[in-house]
Amino acid sequence: MPSYSFYGWASAAILGVLVLSFILVRLNKYTIKTRNKGFMKFIRFLRQLHKPLGILFLVVAFIHGFMILGRIRLHTGWLLYGSILVTVVTGGAFYRLKKKNLFMVHKLFALITVVLFLLHFFRPYALSML
Repeated sequence: MPSYSFYGWASAAILGVLVLSFILVRLNKYTIKTRNKGFMKFIRFLRQLHKPLGILFLVVAFIHGFMILGRIRLHTGWLLYGSILVTVVTGGAFYRLKKKNLFMVHKLFALITVVLFLLHFFRPYALSML
């Protein structure tokens, strides 16, 4: 497996873990409705991982993109990376400043990141077809 492929799959796995806490909390709030200590402990563990994994995601995605393209050019990966960057910056700003609007922007860009990831995964050269 080429190393750029490893970094791509690592990015996908990191994104999955980053989104997992949000999904599990929403599932619990609207369907499962459990107070199981093990479940709640797992959610807390995911939340502790969230900030360092977000930064790691930013770094690993950049390495993947640079290794595969070798330069910056119009590609779904660079759009995805821009979305990741905005998500990480707004998440970090919210953590420091505790402003609710930053958290809302963080969640919005997290959704945009997931959508762009799916585009990038299934149609990486979609922008060159325009």
